[in-house]
Parts: sequence; C-alpha cells; structure tokens
Amino acid sequence: MSTGYRRIARCALAAVAILGLGAALPTIAAAAERCGPHPAAINFSYDTPKPAIDNTKPQPELQRMGQKRDTQDHEGLILGLYAAEMAWQEQPRFRISSNGASACVLVDQINVKFILQKRTIYIVNTWRSGTCPYTAILAHERKHESTDERIFREKAPIAKKRIADALSYASTASVPTSQVETTKQRLAKLIEDTLRKVTEEMVAARTTAQRAVDAGLEYKRVADSCTQFRQPS
Repeated sequence: MSTGYRRIARCALAAVAILGLGAALPTIAAAAERCGPHPAAINFSYDTPKPAIDNTKPQPELQRMGQKRDTQDHEGLILGLYAAEMAWQEQPRFRISSNGASACVLVDQINVKFILQKRTIYIVNTWRSGTCPYTAILAHERKHESTDERIFREKAPIAKKRIADALSYASTASVPTSQVETTKQRLAKLIEDTLRKVTEEMVAARTTAQRAVDAGLEYKRVADSCTQFRQPS
C-alpha cells in the first residue's frame, strides 16, 4: 500500500483499517490579518484503475476466497469474484498570518484523494476468454467494479459538506506563535476524524450496494445465459 493512504476496506479479503497520516502544508502570509471565517477550498479526486483479470484460479480456491469476503455472502459455487482496496488520503494546506506575538491559523485548502487499489476480477480457470461462461462472469463482476466507483462519487459531496461544517465550528481565534504547530495538528485531526466518519458510512453503503448487485434473480440470469453452466464441468 502506498505510504500516506488510509485504507477504508478491502472488498473480499479484509476488514476496515485506517493507516497513515496526510501531510499538512502551510502557506505563510507576510502580515497579520484578522483571524476570522475563511472557507477552505475542498477538492476531491479519484484514482480508479481498471481491474486486472485473473483467470488462473481453480474453483475451490475461489470458494475459499469468497467465504472470507467482508461485503457479501455467496451461496453455491463461486465462479467469479471482484476484489479491491478502498483508500483515501487528505492533504490540508494552512494559511498562517502573524504579527510576531500571535498568529492566525486557518485551513486554506484541502485535497482529498480516493483510490481503489489492487483491483482484481477473478474468473474460474475452467473457462477461458471468448467462452460464454467467461463473458457472463466478467459482465457480472463488472457490475461490482462500477458499484465501487459509484459509491465514491456519491459520497464525495457528503464528505465535502461534513468537512466544511466541521471547520465552520472550529476556533478561528488568534493563538500565541508558540502554538501554531499545535493548532495545525488540531485542525488536521479534525479533518481526519471527519473523513473517517464519512468513510465508515461509505463502507456500510458499499456493503449494501454490492449485495444488491447479487440480489434477486441476478445469479439465475447469469446461470441461464450459458448452456455450459447447466452441464457437468
């Protein structure tokens, strides 16, 4: 995992974990200014590389992998899986003005990056590319792939509002210059904690959405799409 990223959850293979610390970069103003409300610019970006396709694993191995999944329950034989690690990184930039004895510390900008790491679609090695079962399994797992990306984009506006709301309640009073670093750390922790709460909600929403992909008649639809699924392998 890249240094500095906080892992949200690994689809299929792991539970929630939080790692790393985002860097806090200051912008120093030349002269003192009134320490008042200063809405931060909050920017979100995404890194969602296409999943690798793994067509090497036998069905029993996929079955074992599927039984460890933290987002879904499978019934019957598992012929395909989608796996990914969801992570995020925040980088606050501060605006600091000082008159020598005291300083005003404000959050000027926050860059938040969501990333999907180690994305892999597993397809049982019984069928190879070009066969009907391979194509049907891949199409189903692509639904899980797009669901992860949708959850990212749906939650970003919520995260942005939560951060803005949290900062609006944060103290903007001047502090002694000796407390500048402590104040930066306090504001950075506020941003981190706010994002952590949002990502916990993201994990819950992701779990529900991924289960919905497999709900209803989806498995039957896939099974009925190819005659090979109804024949002994």
